[in-house]
Amino acid sequence: MFAVAYNRGGGVLRMNTLSEGSNYLRLTDSVWESMVDQLNQGVLVVDDKLRVLFWNRFLEQSSSMKRGQVLGRELSALFPEIPTNWLKRKIANVFCLGSYSFASWRQRPYVFPFPSPRPLTGDCQYMRQDVTFFPLFDAEKDVMAVSITLTDRTEECLREEELQRLNNALSRSNEELDKFASLASHDLKAPLRTIDSFAGILESEYSHLLDPEGRLYFQHLQAGARRMQTMIDGILSLSRVQTKVLEPTDVDLNEVCQNVLLDLSETVQESGGRIILDDMPTVVGELSLLRQLLMNLVGNGLKYRSAERAPEVSVRAFQDQTSWTIEVEDNGIGIESRFYQKIFGLFERLHSVEEFSGTGIGLALCLKIVERHQGQLWVESEPGEGSIFSFRIPRG
Repeated sequence: MFAVAYNRGGGVLRMNTLSEGSNYLRLTDSVWESMVDQLNQGVLVVDDKLRVLFWNRFLEQSSSMKRGQVLGRELSALFPEIPTNWLKRKIANVFCLGSYSFASWRQRPYVFPFPSPRPLTGDCQYMRQDVTFFPLFDAEKDVMAVSITLTDRTEECLREEELQRLNNALSRSNEELDKFASLASHDLKAPLRTIDSFAGILESEYSHLLDPEGRLYFQHLQAGARRMQTMIDGILSLSRVQTKVLEPTDVDLNEVCQNVLLDLSETVQESGGRIILDDMPTVVGELSLLRQLLMNLVGNGLKYRSAERAPEVSVRAFQDQTSWTIEVEDNGIGIESRFYQKIFGLFERLHSVEEFSGTGIGLALCLKIVERHQGQLWVESEPGEGSIFSFRIPRG
């Protein structure tokens, strides 16, 4: 005698009883049974008493129990470790409501105590499982059984655990780096403060005793101390960019560029140059870092100017389907192509301090800021003609 079971999607599952009053059903559609056996998921069917009506090949392999060993038996008898009361509630709700239910491995790591396909430690000794409960309906559309599907999420669990371990290690490393940079900055600044203090005393009390050559040496001493102070501050800034927890927001680059223009207005006036701003987009990023990035790039365009003409710096933006590209173009001295990579290194300088002031940290800082925004930074240049520094960041 055949019964027909329908699922909510309209699919049909043909079953027949082995005999009147039989306590389990046998699938008669060999094609359907073969298909379910090929799934890389566990599929079982139970009645309202949690008696097993069907058990596919995946479950045979995972449990080392053949179909004939489990059909007609209660799950609690087969697996004393399973959360019987929780499972009964789930099954009862499906019978009562006639709708499917889902349990993620993140909420309940496993329901069935199947050994993991690879060794794990602690609570991960069993396969991580997503479990879905589907009602099976008879011809009268009453729930006659529940299909339970198990999806192995062990690999996903392992990846997330490894990612969490790496994130924790990175967090500890960043904290240690930040602490080291702060301590190093403090320890390095202490002797500099001493030098600066005594230099001030020397200047006020004894400068009149120095000849021109002595005063020149004294000026070199003061300039070197100031340069060291700037380098220490630069290292600390780079460290903070690396360890800063980003809080991305919508950043109006028009407003950012206007603030940069305001901050550089004195330099623009002194050099007789100008800054040309196109209409800029709103991007997703860290406001303070993007402001520092544009300040450095535009400031460099004014600093490394040609002696033959007043500096001119243009800032513009382009977009594609996934990103924004910002270009900062200048008409300065330019860069030879063999130095394109070198200039982004820490403390890398192409010119002496006498030619152009600086510490060699600015572009390294720019690169780190762009990388923290999952972007890229590069340069195109023609010696004697100028440079275009471009950075690309995701649209958000």
